[in-house]
Amino acid sequence: VGLVLAGLVLVLRSDGLPSVNAASSRATRWVVHEPTGRVVLVDGFGGRALASLDLEAAGDELLVAEGPGGTFVLDDSTAEVRSIDTADLRLGAPRAIGALGDGFAIARSGPSGLVVANTRTGDATLVTSDEAAEIVFDADNGPGVDTSVTIALAPDGSIWSLFEGSLERASSSAATSEALGLDDAALSLVNNDPLVVDRDRLRVRLGSGRWHELPTELDGSELVIQRPGPAASCGWVGGGDDLWCVSSDGIEQSVTIPGLEIGGGDLLGIAGDAAALVRRGPTEVVQFDWRTAEILDDEPFDVSPGTQLEVTATNDVIWIDDVSGDVVWSVHPWGIQAIEKDPSGLLNIGEEGEIIDDGDSDDGEAAGADDGVAIAPE
Repeated sequence: VGLVLAGLVLVLRSDGLPSVNAASSRATRWVVHEPTGRVVLVDGFGGRALASLDLEAAGDELLVAEGPGGTFVLDDSTAEVRSIDTADLRLGAPRAIGALGDGFAIARSGPSGLVVANTRTGDATLVTSDEAAEIVFDADNGPGVDTSVTIALAPDGSIWSLFEGSLERASSSAATSEALGLDDAALSLVNNDPLVVDRDRLRVRLGSGRWHELPTELDGSELVIQRPGPAASCGWVGGGDDLWCVSSDGIEQSVTIPGLEIGGGDLLGIAGDAAALVRRGPTEVVQFDWRTAEILDDEPFDVSPGTQLEVTATNDVIWIDDVSGDVVWSVHPWGIQAIEKDPSGLLNIGEEGEIIDDGDSDDGEAAGADDGVAIAPE
């Protein structure tokens, strides 16, 4: 039995369990639903949850890392990581990771494997299929420091960080440090290349290129750097209604979008043709088109004050996750979708592969299916 939904294929395995071929979709992602302790597979183009795996764990200690190196769910309370087989909706055997267990873990999956870093202690582990290598790194992580802009995990398994005015890179084989004399700076990545904003001097640098001054009179505290994103020729920085995409050679793109109003503390995600801004006061999700220099929604999505949002940029899709809540937004060139993580009738698989809830299978449709599915353009 087979069913095609928004570019994602569901077939029935020999054991009666739906099998998901996520490779056929360019906009699926696993997210954590904290209230239930589950990880949920969502379809960003279709705007729906497809299936969930029940880990019987405290949801606020779970995180997911997904990328070329595979998909993993990490438990920061038990210090264990498990792989997720998306095609068969299965969890792998737990594996102990030294960088976990402290409640300060971040992780990224890339071609080199899974890198897990403890932002408090500076300890990290690069996990491959047959071994685990330990990494030690330095970073500015004191009280009040936003480590999301001082520590960045690269797809190649290295860790970039800002520490005492220097830009540092640590990997399983080597560590480097470049003194830049930075007092107030922010760090992100464009694929494996560091993107650094010097807020004091209103300048930006990509990779090992030279510094480029921004043509603005804004206070440096109002500048916002893009969240780490896929490979591109330049990296984005914004402030007020202005956006600049800076390459190693200079400012490649300069855009003014009336009403965008980027301010300090906002979150900026741009990847290819997908772009979104999370405003902090009040909290709103805004989709915009940097190519046409316009905001695409007259009314942005309002989010409850104090909501913890995480922004992840992938190829042509920006994911905005209400970390402790029930919704994840997908922003792509064809629209914005608010996806419920735990809808009624969702297929739910247990930790050992048993079916806990088979979803809305009686009518021949997948759980959450409706007539208004958005199909990804070819």
